Amino acid sequence: MLEKSGENVQAVPVAKRMKVKDLGELNPDGSSASLIDVLHRMCVFREMGDTAGVAGFLARSGQGGNSSLWLVAQAVSEILPDGEKEKQLMQGLLNQREQLQSGGQARLFWHGRGDYVPAGVFRYVLAAPGESVATTAPGWS
Repeated sequence: MLEKSGENVQAVPVAKRMKVKDLGELNPDGSSASLIDVLHRMCVFREMGDTAGVAGFLARSGQGGNSSLWLVAQAVSEILPDGEKEKQLMQGLLNQREQLQSGGQARLFWHGRGDYVPAGVFRYVLAAPGESVATTAPGWS
């Protein structure tokens, strides 16, 4: 989704993309949407602060495990100027990649010392809400 103004071509702002119905969803024939459309859809969810929406969309579209998607997101992030909204959205998505690919289920775990720590401190463990997970970090008993 690009706009051309004279000799300049730029991505359509997120505010306009939010209005595009079925952006990035599977095509009627079941084929995948373009990676750019998928990234645009992810940015719309990110802009709304809807991490669960991004994770659900990735699961529904089958794109979460697509390494090409994440490479394109990284490339787009690198070429955009610092401080630009699109760059911030892409970087946010890239920073949440593992959580998004796992369906948004990553969470913090109680380690019994009075506070919570990220799951990765133990070892990468995912648990659905309501499940209990017993594991320890190196040096903790």
